[in-house]
Amino acid sequence: MKTNILTTLKCLAFLFVTLCIYTSCSPDEEDTSKIPNPLTNVSAENTKGGAVFFYDTPQENEVILVTAEYPIDNGATKIERFDITKYSSSLTLTGLSTQKRKVELYTTNKHGNRSAGVEVEVEPLLSSSVEYLNKIMASVSIAPVVNGITISFSNNSESKEVFFNISYKDIAGNWYEYNVKPSANEQEGIITLENLPYAEFSIYLSDSDEERSEAKLLSVTPVIEEVLITDKWVEYALPGDNSEGFKDTQWGTYLPLKNLWDGIKLHSGGDGRFENLGGDFPQSYTIDLGANQELKLSRIIIYSLANYKANTYGNYNPKVIEVYVSNDPATDGSWESWTKLAECVSVKPSGSPIGTVTDSDFEYIRKGESFKLTITQESYRYIRLKVIETWGGVSPHVVRLDEIELWGISK
Repeated sequence: MKTNILTTLKCLAFLFVTLCIYTSCSPDEEDTSKIPNPLTNVSAENTKGGAVFFYDTPQENEVILVTAEYPIDNGATKIERFDITKYSSSLTLTGLSTQKRKVELYTTNKHGNRSAGVEVEVEPLLSSSVEYLNKIMASVSIAPVVNGITISFSNNSESKEVFFNISYKDIAGNWYEYNVKPSANEQEGIITLENLPYAEFSIYLSDSDEERSEAKLLSVTPVIEEVLITDKWVEYALPGDNSEGFKDTQWGTYLPLKNLWDGIKLHSGGDGRFENLGGDFPQSYTIDLGANQELKLSRIIIYSLANYKANTYGNYNPKVIEVYVSNDPATDGSWESWTKLAECVSVKPSGSPIGTVTDSDFEYIRKGESFKLTITQESYRYIRLKVIETWGGVSPHVVRLDEIELWGISK
């Protein structure tokens, strides 16, 4: 029995030593630190918006990837990896500008080891997309509007969506990117951008694939709005006007038309407003802005009475006001000598029925409502407001207004 156990132990020891020797000397053991060979016979052919690279097929079975590293226009480095089973002897890069650059190609094996790189210089041709964008860009022009510009374009024959990338130079000479990127897919059109009262602009076009056209420097003479000074304004009552202000002798309250330009908005008690004696609609009120006006009217801001929610969007609050101007008004109060510049329709953001005023409604109306006026070739001395209806829609009725503000541009 003892002899059998010893024999068994000797056999196991022999097998263990043999296995160790076989394992340590196995010719099939993988070397995970092996570096693959670099690509050979590498060449490149420039194409529209890219390049095609040719190379001999790697002979090492462990190579799994061909990688391309190259700089892009913003200074960053882009890395693209290609499966060797699909790109055994060539690969294609796209979406490149015409900028000359060096592309480094190298292989990677299944252990993650990379070969030495091979650099190839390329200079892509202009892509078809960029050629198309440049064709549109050639048509782009700008023109000034009040506090902004219009951008005109054409040549978008395929009605592709294109994006307008805009930068502007401020009065200090610093360039900034405009924070809005308008787009268009019409064959031609005009885009209006407000709140851009600057003279110099840089514009380029881009598409959904981030291809971009050449940039164009454009300049205009800005059209800047100025607020009209009110120190010469007086009431100019005409026959048929309803501008007589409410008076309360008991409380000493007087709410004349001149309260519309006292410079105080959102009167806390409402006593600084204009309130008339009421009447049928339409109702009119006329103001003499003073002689020798230097500005052509461009905009009116109307402040309804909004000291409390309950005082807004009701019977007393104008909903539709027409704006007229004249330099020689007929003394009989007729309208033939007046020119209409705008119909101003008040808005209730929530769309709620009369009697319901939301927080957003109240916040909106307290800021005043701004309306563009048709800009004429001359300035005007007299302005006439015609209230067509109030939010309550009841006639006859009193009208309440807190303030008006007129803006204009130089002749």
